[in-house]
Amino acid sequence: MIPILVFVAAVAVGFHAFWAQKRGRFDPVVLVGDAIVAGGLLILVVEGSSFFLNYSWWKELGQVQTFWQYVRIRWEPQTAAVLLGFVVLAATLRLGRRHSVTALPRKRLFFWLGHAAALAVSFFLAINLIDPWKVALWLGSRDTGLYRDPLFGHSLTFYLFRLPFYRMIFTWAGFLLVLALVVYGFTVGLGASGERLDALRQQLEARARGYRIPLPPAGPMLSDFAGLARVGATLLLVLYAVGQFFGRYDLLYSNHDCLYGADCVDARIGVPLIWAQVVAALGLALLAAFGRRRRGRWMIPGQWPVLRALGIGPELIAGFMAIVILPPIITSAVHSIYVRPNELTLERPYILDHIAATRSAYGIQKNSKEEEFTPRQDTTFDLAQYPDTANNLRLWDWRPFQDNITQLQALRPYYDFPDVDLDRYEIDSEKRQVMIAARSLNTNLLPDSAQTWVNLHLQYTHGYGAVAGLVNEASSEGEPQLILQDAPPETKVPRFRLTRPQIYFGEQTDRWVFVDTSQAEFDYPRGEDNAYNTYDGTAGIPMPNLGRRLVAAIAENDTNILLTDYLTPSSKLLLHRQIVRRVQRLAPFLLLDPDPYLVVDRSGHLFWMLDAYTVSDRHPYSEPLDLGDREVNYIRNSVKIAVDAYNGTVHFYVFDDEDPVLAAYRRVFPQLFLPRSAMPRDLVGHIRYPELLFSTQAEIYRIYHMVDPRVFYNKEDQWDIAKQVVTQGQTQETQPY
Repeated sequence: MIPILVFVAAVAVGFHAFWAQKRGRFDPVVLVGDAIVAGGLLILVVEGSSFFLNYSWWKELGQVQTFWQYVRIRWEPQTAAVLLGFVVLAATLRLGRRHSVTALPRKRLFFWLGHAAALAVSFFLAINLIDPWKVALWLGSRDTGLYRDPLFGHSLTFYLFRLPFYRMIFTWAGFLLVLALVVYGFTVGLGASGERLDALRQQLEARARGYRIPLPPAGPMLSDFAGLARVGATLLLVLYAVGQFFGRYDLLYSNHDCLYGADCVDARIGVPLIWAQVVAALGLALLAAFGRRRRGRWMIPGQWPVLRALGIGPELIAGFMAIVILPPIITSAVHSIYVRPNELTLERPYILDHIAATRSAYGIQKNSKEEEFTPRQDTTFDLAQYPDTANNLRLWDWRPFQDNITQLQALRPYYDFPDVDLDRYEIDSEKRQVMIAARSLNTNLLPDSAQTWVNLHLQYTHGYGAVAGLVNEASSEGEPQLILQDAPPETKVPRFRLTRPQIYFGEQTDRWVFVDTSQAEFDYPRGEDNAYNTYDGTAGIPMPNLGRRLVAAIAENDTNILLTDYLTPSSKLLLHRQIVRRVQRLAPFLLLDPDPYLVVDRSGHLFWMLDAYTVSDRHPYSEPLDLGDREVNYIRNSVKIAVDAYNGTVHFYVFDDEDPVLAAYRRVFPQLFLPRSAMPRDLVGHIRYPELLFSTQAEIYRIYHMVDPRVFYNKEDQWDIAKQVVTQGQTQETQPY
């Protein structure tokens, strides 16, 4: 669709140029202007269509307030930074033009070019240095009082939200002030150099006439910059002092041989030295700003000629070099001479802080417990005394189970089972462990000749049903004993009777589709024939008229949406049907567990359950851990998510009211989250301990079950994750289930 719009815009520009040439009014400047206007309108139409379709999707899910909050977060902080930066740079430019000694900086061209450059620089600074999410979380943060670091006494909220915001603002403001000083110096310097160039031109003309005019000395020009240089030196020293003030908190994230965080040297020597750097830098800034001269010279003699003219003494440079170089030398010497020979004794309290912080950050302080167990060979274990355990001993591994049901229950080549989930259900008044897998429609498996636009977007719209079996039962042929199978679904267990077996939202529903069209939707295979249905759920963006279809065609870049005859006034567009990406669009700040699992509720509807985590890498003293594509040192499973496989509704339920990260997001997006009590009882019974959290905590617990500093220091009781045999000669760490 977009190429057609580009063609129409090009034809319009060409026609206008032809018409102007025919009337004898052709002007290349006008042609360029037409092209710019056409390009701008084209971008406006495309982006406007995408925005409207995106808004309609959020409205479909009942999250309009959340949508506009995202828009505000995306635009307001950076727009404010652009405007404020432009005001500062433009004011500096005007001040420099006013103080210029020649007319060159006062010319109109310089005025417009300077303001355009100020706007571009302000935009660049805002885009690269202002993170809108840091602003939003700073506004939403509240002190929970759960953790305070032992060195500075600040709350966890301070380190997660407030400190990153303060440092971001400081970095942006520092760059802006330095650039403002550069703009002022460039403007004034351009005028001064213009004056000297005029004098040089006059001297050359005089020589051509046979007499000489001496050039004015460069000294006065350097003297004119003395005040500017002193302001610059003062500004840089103040920025360094403030940077060190914030930099002292980095000691809490330093990596040492025996711990992560501030160690003995950091706490006893590093912090005082940083304060000394701050005070010394501010003292040098005062000296640079208000240092007294004597007969045009600094009170301390021996200056270099240029620095003498600019009013900067070598004592400033020497002092700055001293406060930068000496502290690392001192801390290194103290560590080597005093701490290393007595490391265990001196680092003991800091190791305790590190252990406590890590256990708290990963949630193992509350969720772990060790019991003494002494195995004895003469003790027999009677499994009959534990019927709940005996009836749920898992005999089936998910891999052979998946292979079996793919062979027996796929029904057609384009069906598959991308994942097998383990869950628990009440069957005959007993809790039984069940393997369950959704029958997914994978349109990529359709023959090439069948991958038409109608099939992909109108007919093959959904998966169908699920397959389930008990984990400890098999048929006489060695196959899984299924309690839910076939299409339409068949079961002898009333708990698994499906009333809505269609899966419009799943793990492999990657394409957008239209439903309730004049083209019947494929439902499930029925012998040599097929069964068809028409969607009657609540999901979808209505397409009642040609205008909506045009917007969808532009936004999805698909002309067929506009040309097809299958759409009716009641047709609806289903967008973002892949459940993980659907949830991520609603809450991109949450880390999702990689294993969504299917749930059958008591009314026979299918739901997807997802575990979501709040994570951070800013917890003081906590050991960082690689988690996929990011490094974290704080994690909470604070949110459980339910997605209706038929209607596509998404609900976020809060399961940890004490999590400061989630608390901040809840204040920013109050409409997005629901309390735990709002989750239906059918779904509450299927909540499980998430796999990613369990694996993460197990990895941390390998080392951090050791709470005695001496044992931890020597790593005397480090554990390993159990391994299992996958194939002959191949093992891997046991996966949680």
